Amino acid sequence: FGDGFALLVLELSRKVCRRDPAQKSRFVRCLFQLLRSESQAVSYEAAWSLVSLSTAPTAVRACAQAYAALLNATSDNNVKLIVLDRLSELKKYHSKVVQEIIMDVLRALSSPNILICKKTLAVAIDLVGPRNIEEVMLLLKREVIRTQETELEHGDEYKALLIQAIHKCATRFAEVADSVVLVLLDFLGGDGGYNVMVCVKSIIEQYPNFRATIIRKIIDNLDEITTSEALRVALWILGTYSETVDPSSNEPMLNDAFEAIQGLLGEPPFTQLKEEDSAAKKSDESAVTTVVTKNIVLADGT
Repeated sequence: FGDGFALLVLELSRKVCRRDPAQKSRFVRCLFQLLRSESQAVSYEAAWSLVSLSTAPTAVRACAQAYAALLNATSDNNVKLIVLDRLSELKKYHSKVVQEIIMDVLRALSSPNILICKKTLAVAIDLVGPRNIEEVMLLLKREVIRTQETELEHGDEYKALLIQAIHKCATRFAEVADSVVLVLLDFLGGDGGYNVMVCVKSIIEQYPNFRATIIRKIIDNLDEITTSEALRVALWILGTYSETVDPSSNEPMLNDAFEAIQGLLGEPPFTQLKEEDSAAKKSDESAVTTVVTKNIVLADGT
């Protein structure tokens, strides 16, 4: 039978079950078969009908898997956005079941559309748990590296979204915070450096055990910061926590931080020399135009 007939069957099943809910069990097996349809429209309608008729874990799991398959199979951005909305609704009531397909959902981050990436992260981050945190963080780190190595249309915005997602995960799961921050500190250059430093500041305040390795990394990469906003946060961190003891030398890192800052400032004095000032004044005086006035007698004698 064609797709039109399958869609009619789905519409009929919904109407019958609305009038007589006792008939739901008669249509569930048919809906499971329609989920495996090669037609994306039929598969989508079957998944929506199935989850509206049954809340059993088996039915919800099959529906979530069908949505994930549609999300990665279709090339239409509008369809992707609709499927992500369905997954977001499904997550509200069946988060544990949807959590099983989180890696399939995150595959949608390969899309160049920034709206799809934003919705994908919004759906997936709330589903992160102790079982999948390492896989999720590994994928997010790979995506951050990809934004640095390749030129994307919305690269800066996408990178900011990834850093925010990593920040949320790192503050919830201490076991991955250390390794994640060390990776982020390799991307201090550019406009995304401020977001990185804000994330680092939050983690270093929340997890004192990670301060030594993070401070050492900031000192080593301080010269890579290119924006004043990121540098301001980095200097605050160094000024507050640079007395932390370095495990390798068993000494505070205060002198190392001071030398790194001094190296960026350069040799004193930090004001303009007097000779340069006088030369600049002379050049300014020579550049000034002199106005000469003289009397002119007109033809009428005035």
